[in-house]
Amino acid sequence: MAIRIKNEVINICKNKNNNGKILSQDDIYISDYAKDSYQKGNGDYEWFAETFTNLELSNNPKPIALALKEYLRGL
Repeated sequence: MAIRIKNEVINICKNKNNNGKILSQDDIYISDYAKDSYQKGNGDYEWFAETFTNLELSNNPKPIALALKEYLRGL
């Protein structure tokens, strides 16, 4: 489920903030920890947790977090 959410959020972010171009790893992952967790085969749960936290707690959320907000509003 988390991988599907991440892929849909990436598409939203690409289309709104990157003119449809592929995002870099730094655009997708809030932290190195989330990126490392994914690369070690632990799925995208850490990505979701960190992106959601950035959305809720940051005064200036990253574009990927704003795309997550848009995705969640569509549910």
